[in-house]
Amino acid sequence: MDKDTLDFFDKFIQIRFGDNLSQERLKREYFAKKVQSNTLYKYISFNGNDILNEQKIFAIKNNLLWFSAHYVLRDNDPSEFQINADVTEIARRTNWAEYKIIDFLRTVRELNDLCCLSNRLHDYMWINYANNYSGCCCVFEIEHVEMLMPVLYCDKDKTDFTKEIIDFFNNPTIDVLGLHSIAFISPSLKDSNKYREEQEIRLLCSDIYDSETADLGGKIAAGKKELIGYKGTYYSYKKSGLKLKKIIIGQNTPTHIVDKLFSLNLNIPIEHKKF
Repeated sequence: MDKDTLDFFDKFIQIRFGDNLSQERLKREYFAKKVQSNTLYKYISFNGNDILNEQKIFAIKNNLLWFSAHYVLRDNDPSEFQINADVTEIARRTNWAEYKIIDFLRTVRELNDLCCLSNRLHDYMWINYANNYSGCCCVFEIEHVEMLMPVLYCDKDKTDFTKEIIDFFNNPTIDVLGLHSIAFISPSLKDSNKYREEQEIRLLCSDIYDSETADLGGKIAAGKKELIGYKGTYYSYKKSGLKLKKIIIGQNTPTHIVDKLFSLNLNIPIEHKKF
């Protein structure tokens, strides 16, 4: 387990909710150390689905990143945002009904949508996330860190939140460290044996609940996103804290898509590389 990232979360969960300046200061220190040249990479695949390909090109043209609901990502990683805990033990030590605990854990999984980036330009990423060099890589400069979170690679099956949940249920306020752990660490865990090569940095958003006129009506509920067919949302690069500085096109990307990417007039370098 990465000691720097573990230390980051140990410090992060000690910061009171609402103290955004302290959170951002800690993040800036962490990412300055862990992200080379202040640069992150977003790999995008293109395939035989022309409609989906056009949506991805539209997003690039309009400076947008797609944030997915957790359940959409289950094909790649069924354990996304999973919170391992002994529900029976929690019920015994808190006098809460098991069904209420399960509903709480399912609700917490709904809090954030997710956009995945990497801090490395690497063959592994091109092969697995840009359809074997048939896609592109958007190269970003970090401008602010508000939505950025590190990934903690670990043995995820052995990561247990029983104690933290008991602490919260026995004292259900936002200042309980247990809630901090559940809210910030659980969506940042990845299995080290399966995914370490990704060197992932995450963008997490939860302000889809801020407005009653937004897609989710300002309310959160267990399983709501999947029930209503909500799959995610777009955020601008600016809102995400990123600035696009280059696009690299993979060597196997279809010619018509290469032509479209070059025709976007984004006023940034676009490279069609041979790897």
